[in-house]
Amino acid sequence: VIARLRGLQASSNDRAEGAFAPKLQALWISGWNLGVIRNRSDAALHAWMDDRFGDRGITHTRFLIDQAQAQMVIEALKSWLERAARVDWPTGRASAGLLQLRAVLVAQWRRAVALDAVEGYPAGDDGLRDYAGDLLHRDRSRLASIADRDLTMADLIRVSNALGIVIRAAGAAGGDDE
Repeated sequence: VIARLRGLQASSNDRAEGAFAPKLQALWISGWNLGVIRNRSDAALHAWMDDRFGDRGITHTRFLIDQAQAQMVIEALKSWLERAARVDWPTGRASAGLLQLRAVLVAQWRRAVALDAVEGYPAGDDGLRDYAGDLLHRDRSRLASIADRDLTMADLIRVSNALGIVIRAAGAAGGDDE
């Protein structure tokens, strides 16, 4: 019983917490779905933070106490994904949420195509649209584009997770340790 409780304590210490945890978790999972990050766990995110920012006392999401600290970590993670997976992040005030996830999806699609992991779809953006239409509606022609107004965040996450499975199965998840 004591060993089990210690195990629970250790796992709860690894759980991402704090105001900036959801954003960092979303980026971390995006990296995992891109095949850049090998371990999708919060503990792995914290290990990366400790390695990159431990000298500044930032070893866990709960230690991010202000926007400037959080932005530094967020931008470092985004830069890594940009270098390793060629994510073309949107800029400007309205560049969060759906727009960032669409940028990740485009990068995922390019990686999946380069790995020959998606057969039967055009290589360009039309292929991503068709893949998403197939996955979400079983109808390739259902969506006008990946920016279709009917697509929700949940829809885009579902497509990203499915592409992540394809990319990792094709062997891209060897990781690009930073």
